[in-house]
Amino acid sequence: MKSSTLLTAVAFILLISCRSGPESTFTAKGPGFSLKIPESMTRTTSLNDEASLQYQDMMKELFVIVIDEPKSQLESALNDNELYDQYTNDLQGYYDLIITNFKSSFSLEKLPAPTNTKINGLPAKVVELDGNVEGDRIYCKLAFVEGKKHYYQIMAWTNADRKKALAKTIDDMVISFKETSKSKY
Repeated sequence: MKSSTLLTAVAFILLISCRSGPESTFTAKGPGFSLKIPESMTRTTSLNDEASLQYQDMMKELFVIVIDEPKSQLESALNDNELYDQYTNDLQGYYDLIITNFKSSFSLEKLPAPTNTKINGLPAKVVELDGNVEGDRIYCKLAFVEGKKHYYQIMAWTNADRKKALAKTIDDMVISFKETSKSKY
């Protein structure tokens, strides 16, 4: 009886030690913001020419970028292109403008309405997308955040087959976004 109990205890300890827990993260810093991302991700520059932060994990097919733009840039774009009839000079207008351009490269079955929320106290719009990019099925979470002087686009994505396994990791990255006092502008 004692050896059976001891054997059960050893097996239980082995099972617990083999179980995978949450992945460790680190704080990646961009110009005026930070984001917590899995330690397995590495910095890259090949995902988007306009992104000020880019990380990837090629083994998991997990990617994240952040694009930051001064609020004045939206106002200039609306003025220069006479777009005030189509877009407002606020977070909603920024979202609408970016999503309109995004739809041209992302084949969507339907565009869901964004969720209005706050990310670390900042107004945000978040939308989850399933679609095709250059023939690949993709799951993507986009967040549009209004900072003090900037708008931010946070985009995290993976292969659609990995959505279930990586959705929480993607959510955790997006909601970890923080605007910092340091800014490049």
